[in-house]
Amino acid sequence: MKNEKSRILIVDLSKRHGGVDTRVIDIAVSLRDRCEVKVVVLQDSQVAKLLQRSGVETYSIKRRRHDPRIVLDIMQAARAFQPDVIDAHNPQSQLWGALAAKLSRVRTAVATVHSIYGVAHRGFLRQHAHEGVLHLCRMLGLRFIVVSKSIQVYLMSLGISPSRITLSYNGVPTQPYHSCERSIRRSLNIPDAQFLVGMVGRIQKVKGYDILVSAISRLRERGCYVQVVIAGEGTEEDELRRLIRESDLGSHIHFIGFRKDVASVMAEIDVLCMPSRSEGLPYTALEAASAGLPLVATRVGGIPEVFIDRETALLVAPNDVEAIADALEELSKDGMLRLRLGQSARDFIRSRLTVEQMVSETLAAYSVGR
Repeated sequence: MKNEKSRILIVDLSKRHGGVDTRVIDIAVSLRDRCEVKVVVLQDSQVAKLLQRSGVETYSIKRRRHDPRIVLDIMQAARAFQPDVIDAHNPQSQLWGALAAKLSRVRTAVATVHSIYGVAHRGFLRQHAHEGVLHLCRMLGLRFIVVSKSIQVYLMSLGISPSRITLSYNGVPTQPYHSCERSIRRSLNIPDAQFLVGMVGRIQKVKGYDILVSAISRLRERGCYVQVVIAGEGTEEDELRRLIRESDLGSHIHFIGFRKDVASVMAEIDVLCMPSRSEGLPYTALEAASAGLPLVATRVGGIPEVFIDRETALLVAPNDVEAIADALEELSKDGMLRLRLGQSARDFIRSRLTVEQMVSETLAAYSVGR
């Protein structure tokens, strides 16, 4: 980067808060002392509110994110801000951001890819449309940041040169999570001694909530009774609630909605479960590890790149209900294993996957080609 402060325009047109937004917020906040940073967001979106609360300057767009006039909005922001770099996150942001960067002649344009679009997004047409965005970004000369090696391999399979791809794992703060109130347990009448499983994130098929429901049903058949809290919301919540009712698990699985205070949720559960069918490198898993919370997760995306089975997590194959049930039952009965897994994961995450490292790698990607 040049000696004077560079100007970074980040584009994040997310409607709901997720891992993409966590990285955007951490990058934007961390870069403020070194660069001038502005983030293009949808007006009144959750990420817009969180960025504004963090003191990050935003440019709000008052349109639906599929409206092609967003290209003009981003171009207007670019004319006013004169960015050295445009960094677009998620498919809609990358579609409009790439076009705006090209038309505005911004010197460096970057697409940060958080998942495998051909798997993570539901529906044949949507998957191929989102992959089409990646091809467009390639043709327009964008560079790419990926959050896992699995995504790097995926982009290469689409014909993107490895020389244009920078691997930058997500990083998390190192502050511990503490909770003395136990408010979630109290509100649900769950005793402190009751083994409590948590799932945190968007309620979508790709996250495997249905797999967890089936696993809890298996545990009940074995006489192993656990409680579950689901912290999140999404397009498939009604279907998930129906599945829980049909499985007669309403007294075992509880919805607590979208939570800004994920730290409080982490502090009250005994294990985080992530039975995902596809992932990039989920922030929720990293945050749990940083807090010393044991993890049960599937071997998908960046998870097996970071976590080692029976050393820092219990890892299972995707869509394996019995394996999820076995892992949860083992952890419910072995407090020493929970402690060992949590401590080992915390030590690794805090030494290797920091926000500082993520920011350094991101800046390096911004600098290439300048």
